[in-house]
Amino acid sequence: ITSDGPLVLCTGQQLELTASGGTEYLWSTGDTAAVITVAQPGTFSVIATNACGSDTAEVTVTQPPPPVAAIDGVLSFCAGGSTVLTASGGNSFLWNTGDTTASITVTAAGIYNVTVSDGCGTADAQVEVVIEELQITAIADPPSGTAPLTVFFTASASAPVAGWSWDFGQGPQPGPDAQSYLFPAPGSYPVVVSATGTNGCTGSLTLVVEVLPDGPSSVIVPNIFSPNGDGVNDLFTVISTGLAELDMAIFNRWGQQVATLDRPDRAWTGRTFAAEMVPDGTYFYVLKARGTDGRDHDLRGTITVVR
Repeated sequence: ITSDGPLVLCTGQQLELTASGGTEYLWSTGDTAAVITVAQPGTFSVIATNACGSDTAEVTVTQPPPPVAAIDGVLSFCAGGSTVLTASGGNSFLWNTGDTTASITVTAAGIYNVTVSDGCGTADAQVEVVIEELQITAIADPPSGTAPLTVFFTASASAPVAGWSWDFGQGPQPGPDAQSYLFPAPGSYPVVVSATGTNGCTGSLTLVVEVLPDGPSSVIVPNIFSPNGDGVNDLFTVISTGLAELDMAIFNRWGQQVATLDRPDRAWTGRTFAAEMVPDGTYFYVLKARGTDGRDHDLRGTITVVR
């Protein structure tokens, strides 16, 4: 008995079986032709007869079960990480990512599905991958005040935490979820609180503590400086206390702006925006500033450049 293909019958397929060696045939199906068509699995036998006698032959046609697709892998990972998904149940694969390998590496959350085929049918499987983010919330009490300032910090996380650390400007140090810290001098201080979850994921949050001077804000604008490189009075700086904002424009006698200062700690070197030294003479300024105490400072005046 021969067939027109492998003796494997997929669902919905047909297979031709051909007997030879005789002039008359009797199949186990009752057919008497040399060629029969089968659509179901099973064992098929035939008796072939000729003038010299008869003989029997048989073949077994199998039908594999339909494929069952499955996806294995860790279905969650920390932010910035990845996971590997592996499909099974067939010998060819097509993921919704376009990949055609059994295993894929994913770095984003979402729905991942795969169609598997074993040559006799297809099946689908789907999983959802999530990213585990450790969200940190923290409170500084008080968030601002005059120096010296003691601030109490409390932190919490969106998932169980294995350990906390705090960075007050000297590097991260382990500690509990509640801390206090003394800020002795005025300034703006970033405080970073970090945590590692019991699942290995990490998170962090930065708080900014504003420490204000113990007194009213003030502004003094010098009226002369000598940018000649001798190391004495080479830079023009605004003398201030407790300023939160500063905007100072400097003009020549023709009303052309030659320089600007946009922070209390900035200095004018005597150069223009084009980095050219201004000539000696009188220059005019317009200054607008706001103190940490909420006070506004609006000043106008002259600056003399003398080398």
